[in-house]
This record gives sequence, C-alpha cells and structure tokens, in this order.
Amino acid sequence: MIIRDTLLWGAEQLKRAEIQEYRKEAEMLLSACIDRNRLWLYMYPEITVSEQDFTPYRKSICKRAERIPIQHILGRCDFMHMELLITPDVFIPRPETELVVEEAISRVKSYELGVMSKNKRKNSELRTHNSELRILDLCTGSGCIAIALARRFSEATVIATDISQRALKIAKINAERYGVEDKITFLAGDLFEPLTHYISYLDTYDLIISNPPYIPTDDIPYLQAEVAYDPQIAINGGKDGLCYLRRISKEAHRFLKSGGYLILEIGDGQAGNVFEMLDSTGRYESPEVSKDIAGIDRIITAKKREWKR
Repeated sequence: MIIRDTLLWGAEQLKRAEIQEYRKEAEMLLSACIDRNRLWLYMYPEITVSEQDFTPYRKSICKRAERIPIQHILGRCDFMHMELLITPDVFIPRPETELVVEEAISRVKSYELGVMSKNKRKNSELRTHNSELRILDLCTGSGCIAIALARRFSEATVIATDISQRALKIAKINAERYGVEDKITFLAGDLFEPLTHYISYLDTYDLIISNPPYIPTDDIPYLQAEVAYDPQIAINGGKDGLCYLRRISKEAHRFLKSGGYLILEIGDGQAGNVFEMLDSTGRYESPEVSKDIAGIDRIITAKKREWKR
C-alpha cells in the first residue's frame, strides 16, 4: 500500500477502537515505523510502504487498538518541548502537569521580584540567574517536572525524590538526555523521607512541587483504559485519594523557606479538602487554585507565611 492508504487503514482501525485522536495517532505510529516525520507523510503520500515497514506498523496499530498507551508503544512522551523516555515503570506525564510547571515558573518570577523589592535591589537581575534558587520535586516519576525546571533555571539546585528505584532510573536517563544530570540530585524514598536525615535540608527550599498519586483506590477500575498501564504506585492515592496530599500538606512547611511556594497537582473535587489540610497547619497564606483546560480545579498553590520560632 502507499502511504495515503496505509494511513487510512490505520486511522480506521483506531477509530473503531474509539481512539479519540485516531488520525493523528495513526500518523505518529507510521512516522515511527518508517523513521520520517508526519509532515513528510503528507509531502509524499504516493510512496509505497514496504512490507518490512508495514509489519511493525500493523502490530503497533493493533496494540493501540487494545488501548495500550501510544507513549508505551513509541517509548517516548512529549512534555514541555522535550521528548522523554517512557516505560511501564513510570507514570505517563499528562498535559495537566505542564500547567504545574508553568505555574511554578510564574511563581518563581513573582517570588524573585518580591525578594528584590524586600532587599531593595536596584538591578533587574532575578535570583534565578545564580545558584540560590532551590527546588524540591516529590514523586518525580519520569523526572518531567524536575528536568523542565532545571532547564528553565539553569543554575538552580533541584532535588527529586521517588519511592520507585525503577522510576528514578528512567528519570536519570531523561536528565542525561537533556544535559541536566549534574543539576538534579535524585533520591530514593517515600516523599520527604530521604531528606529527614539531613538537618541542612530543613527550611531550605524556595519551591516544593508534587504531582502525587491522587486517585481513590475504588475509582481505579473505572478509569480510562490507558490509565491501567500506569504503575499502581503512581496513581493510587488511597481510599479517599488524599493519602499523599495529606502527608505533603502536613510536612512540606518544614522544608520550605518563608515566602516560598508549595505547588500541588490534585484530582477533581479535592481542592476543598486540600485547602483545609493546608489551613490546619497555620503555616500558609490563603491557598489559590488554578483550573486545567477542562475547567477542573487542578493546581493548588500555597505561599508559606513568615514564621517566627
């Protein structure tokens, strides 16, 4: 078959399987099999697809029709203008988490401006131009948040933790791909646990970010089929979905500088509960919530109050 007909066949198979972006994904899979970009497919639609190329294409289409995530078939995922390695050992980054990174960048800018005003600095150089900025990424998974911020703030110190050694292995590979492996320290352990043995880590972070597991255990069987391929440890937030959000809300202030920000990705309907958790600590100013592109409350941002011990 020629490229045009091959794409039509692939798109039809995915449409029958109720894949939402069936045409786009058929193109992505064929591009990978023939090692050409999608634009090239449109430029040369009459070129014949060899049997050598069509065989793996057919197999990949069948896998996708079985609702195996396209990221697992391709072994990669696009995130913040990066192409990250993805395996079944890590959670597939979603577009919502890109919004978390954008929120972090925005807050760093406002935080830096606030520091300059307080210190009456006369120049416009942000602290992000030097090594003072410290960032902590909890539940790093593929490393997507830590790597994106390490690239954006080239002289910042970034610590990334995850309970999964396998996930950390992938995160390190992704960091190496983008030349930030020396700027990120990856630590194995449950949330803040890897930091608790080091008093120097207390009250030292300008920014703590996390996209933790937040799906209630009983809801997992009813999620979109593709989510079943994510590691359970990366999505299961316990009975009410708030297990990890509760722990982070309770402990984060110990590691956050006064005036620093805690930024959390949350599930649908969880904003009120997280507000209450943060308020109960007495350590934060009124939290703010941001919505995702679907209009769902998705990001909680809380600024730590000035605290006198």
